[in-house]
Amino acid sequence: MGTQGANRSLRPSFGRGQSWDGRSLRSDRHCPPRLINFPRDDRDLLSLDGTLEPHAPMILPWVIDPVLIGTLLTLGVAYGLLAGPLRSRLEGSVPATRMQITLFTSGLLVAFLTEASPLHELSERYLFSAHMVQHLLLSYVVAPLLIAGTPGWMVRPLAKNRIVGPVFLALTRPLIAFIVFSLAFTLWHLPMVYEAALISPFVHHLQHVIFLALAVLIWWPVMSPLPEIPRSGYGVQVFYLAALPLGQFFVAAILTFAPESFYPTYQAASRILPMSAAADQQLGGVIMKIASFIAFGIPLVVAFLRWFGGDRSSPATRPSAH
Repeated sequence: MGTQGANRSLRPSFGRGQSWDGRSLRSDRHCPPRLINFPRDDRDLLSLDGTLEPHAPMILPWVIDPVLIGTLLTLGVAYGLLAGPLRSRLEGSVPATRMQITLFTSGLLVAFLTEASPLHELSERYLFSAHMVQHLLLSYVVAPLLIAGTPGWMVRPLAKNRIVGPVFLALTRPLIAFIVFSLAFTLWHLPMVYEAALISPFVHHLQHVIFLALAVLIWWPVMSPLPEIPRSGYGVQVFYLAALPLGQFFVAAILTFAPESFYPTYQAASRILPMSAAADQQLGGVIMKIASFIAFGIPLVVAFLRWFGGDRSSPATRPSAH
């Protein structure tokens, strides 16, 4: 018997009005469609628990979301106007450097690839670990690029605003930024909240906007381009950067050592890789910890060397801060 015959012999027979697992379709009519897997062709195979399960699509689509495109275009156009025609109206403005423009543009590009490439479809429908990569790109790549690419004089009007300025100053103090980011990060990974983001596009967009905004807060004490809301001293930066990964430790430990997946969407998803939903979740927890140690460890070493080397100048007074 050939391979196709062998594959056909593995499939259960089912009659009219029955799903592939032998249950009546009428009794399944209230179940979400993704929970009923129908065999499609000879690509069907046995899943890790021994049941028949179809492959996910071999080619995942790009997601051209008008909200995403509009937001990124708005940020890009605003940056271009502030760096160009409107620059003379802002206090203390100087031409943006080529490096700053490149970094800001790179941040927008990485944000687009994170949200519009097949990584989005992979993370939303199939793999928790891919979703973790998506969140970490926003927090550890996009946010630092946007801050590094923004001249201080561009955000000075916000810092001098009587309402925005004091609030932003308070939220970017190292201890407050650490608490807010760690608490929000934990809450978003609660199963009920996380599932809401997977089911609702609005909540999903909100989740990613919040992650990006919180990432700006946690990186500001280390990367601030604005003397009015300055970077912390190097000694404070060392302890702050060492503490940031600890704020995620509790969530990462639970995800890594949990014997079962917490999220129904990933439990019900077709297995796009040869691992269970629990193993995928554990991989996501490992990625979370390794990424945080790398992202915060590199600037920690830099801050420590400058602190240990006796550099007592304020980081905010350096040329990169203007």
